[in-house]
Amino acid sequence: MKKRNNFNKTSYVIPAFVGAGLGAVLGLVAYVKDWI
Repeated sequence: MKKRNNFNKTSYVIPAFVGAGLGAVLGLVAYVKDWI
């Protein structure tokens, strides 16, 4: 049960990091486009 809980936590953390990185890239692209 402990292993399953750890896996669930990991499967929740990784998409959060990916989403944050994607948001940062999209924000940067939008900022650069606005600047140009």
